[in-house]
Amino acid sequence: MIPGMVVVFDEKQVPSMTATSHDRPTRTQDRPRRRGPVVDVVALVGIGVVAGALTSLGQGHLPEQLSSLANAATPWTVVAYLCALLPRRLWASVAFAFLGFVLLLVGYEIASTLRVDVGMSSLTWTFWLGVGLVVALPLGYAAWAVHARPRLGMLLSVGLLSGLAVGEGVMGLTVVAATTSPVYWSLSIAAGVLGLTWYGLRTRSVRSLGTAVLLAVACGGVFLLLQAGSGRVWFFLSDHLL
Repeated sequence: MIPGMVVVFDEKQVPSMTATSHDRPTRTQDRPRRRGPVVDVVALVGIGVVAGALTSLGQGHLPEQLSSLANAATPWTVVAYLCALLPRRLWASVAFAFLGFVLLLVGYEIASTLRVDVGMSSLTWTFWLGVGLVVALPLGYAAWAVHARPRLGMLLSVGLLSGLAVGEGVMGLTVVAATTSPVYWSLSIAAGVLGLTWYGLRTRSVRSLGTAVLLAVACGGVFLLLQAGSGRVWFFLSDHLL
């Protein structure tokens, strides 16, 4: 610029430094888009059927040390829990947890029929549907709470799943130790302990960790009690369904 020269700007040509209403992000734009119910249902079907089919395939192809993975309750319960995480409403989470078990059975049935031309008996269907009815409510509530009340949801989720993993691992190392490898059951116990350890490091709260441990102990104890009585239930169902 030459000294003494006066430059006049046209205000119409100078861009304004003030953001207009079109430039400002709105709350609607900032808010992440929620998946539709159709997407949740498609994901539910995919997760359940695929996991059920993989269970059947695992029974024929897993090494002996890990063969119990395809015969344990914890993996299917974890899958049902993941299904329950898909929706955001309580009733839907509970329904998705139960439907997760149903679709696991469907996937297992399809894969078993294609693989060995033998499906599941009505006894097996009835037993696992009963399991789904029993655990759908606690699993669904824990999954729903992860979205609605994250601290409570995380505590319930870690306590329930870790307790189940440890409880079933203890059962495997004692009740069926003579017929199965201890490798998977030991890994199951380790996974439950690691889950509680991770939760303790994440929360850094002795009170929260203590509550999660107590919940895990209670869940594991209930599983062992139900497992002890499941034989009677199985024989009762076999007498009335076969």
